[in-house]
Amino acid sequence: MDTQEIITQVKEKIAGGEAKSAVFEQFRDKGMRENRVAFLIAGTPTPEQLKNNRTLKLILVVLLVLLAIPLAYLAHYFIEHVEYQRGPLVWFFTASIGILCPLVCAFGVYRNRLAAYTNVLMFGIFYILFPLMVMHKNGHSLSFPAFALLSAAIVLLAYCAYVRNRMFPAISLIGSVRKDHQSQYKFD
Repeated sequence: MDTQEIITQVKEKIAGGEAKSAVFEQFRDKGMRENRVAFLIAGTPTPEQLKNNRTLKLILVVLLVLLAIPLAYLAHYFIEHVEYQRGPLVWFFTASIGILCPLVCAFGVYRNRLAAYTNVLMFGIFYILFPLMVMHKNGHSLSFPAFALLSAAIVLLAYCAYVRNRMFPAISLIGSVRKDHQSQYKFD
């Protein structure tokens, strides 16, 4: 059974009202790898989680779309004024890093994909490190607009981690499914 079939069956069973632990037992009885199945089950939000976190998720999507504006500027500035590149490479770097990456992440968050939340967290760390590299390389101090952008990035990362924890409470930030004191997976 491939991953997409497992995900489809898990979504159907969870939407039908079955508990995640019961779904896990069904798949474990079929002889599948426990950690893989546990991750796929924990990465599927329940209908209640989707309904309760709809507003939080939409706010995060809007923030990611807005993030594309300053990040596109920083990517363009970095490649043109720090790396001294000209031509199509500048626009490719600006479009891919500054515009496309946050928009793809926003689409994934909108579609309730666990990987999109993880990508936002990793991408956000890059977003914080990127201006610091630019300022260090050029010998600039931290101005008020740069401080505001970095503060906004940190707040966005914290908010993303909060929404991710609400949507997928059984999965830790490092990507493993949490276990209880008896070494059994916790899904809810």
